[in-house]
Amino acid sequence: MNRLLRLYPREWRERYGDELAAILEERPAGPSLVLDVIRGALDAHVRAARGRGSVAPGLAHIAAASTVSPVLSPAATPVVPSAFGWRDVDGRVAGGMSRRQLLRRSLGAAVGLWVLEVSAGLIGYLWPNLSSGFGGRVTLGDLSAVAARPAVPGASLRNGAPAYFPEARAYIQLVDPTLAFRDGDDLDGSGTTTNVRALYQRCPHLGCRPNFCVQNHWFECPCHQSRYDRLGIKVRELGPAARSMDRFAVSVTGGVLTVDTSKLTLGPLPVALGQPGLVPSRGGTCI
Repeated sequence: MNRLLRLYPREWRERYGDELAAILEERPAGPSLVLDVIRGALDAHVRAARGRGSVAPGLAHIAAASTVSPVLSPAATPVVPSAFGWRDVDGRVAGGMSRRQLLRRSLGAAVGLWVLEVSAGLIGYLWPNLSSGFGGRVTLGDLSAVAARPAVPGASLRNGAPAYFPEARAYIQLVDPTLAFRDGDDLDGSGTTTNVRALYQRCPHLGCRPNFCVQNHWFECPCHQSRYDRLGIKVRELGPAARSMDRFAVSVTGGVLTVDTSKLTLGPLPVALGQPGLVPSRGGTCI
């Protein structure tokens, strides 16, 4: 119990410590006594900071609960302000914290916590760009490895259907299904250099995931029925999406495909049915 006396200001302990120790010896130990001592310590700090001291701060309520009534003698010396802070009439500086200091420290702690939360969120957002996985570079493998991951079971990459890689959140599509990957880089994701296009799986409208329909070989959004050809070009007349599917930058080295999911190019504007630039539907629908 004597360890709890350390919660009181040093100046307070020097003046009232012996009297409080005597009170504590008369009271049975228990949770209520511990709470009284802690409450008294807080009261001593507050009263010392405010300069109030008609009775020994933090001691009166403990004494009231005791079976003895200690003598507070000169311990009740009032605290008065001075040019250098709060002092008692003996010239000693009173311990504790002023209201202004409390407000400043509370405000500083709140600002520090806010900065910490913002910093943690920013690091969490940027961290994937510094590593592998989505938000960074994802190596998918050579043509045979990519073809082994069809978006729709039974569909073939060589027949114009895409592969799907959830770790990259992308559909992988050959621009010309009769050709293989070509070494090179496509920073805009068009696939003109590498013959491969990595389409982001989110519909540009509201973020739903378009599904590949094996009947018409188009992507169809199940939420609002936007339609895209097999290379991700939006059909102007079908659905509310304002642009085509977005694309990731890709590179092929030694026949191995790598998708850079930190570099996203927005899809081009929609193309009207029957116009050049839109791969025709093979008929039917999956919606």
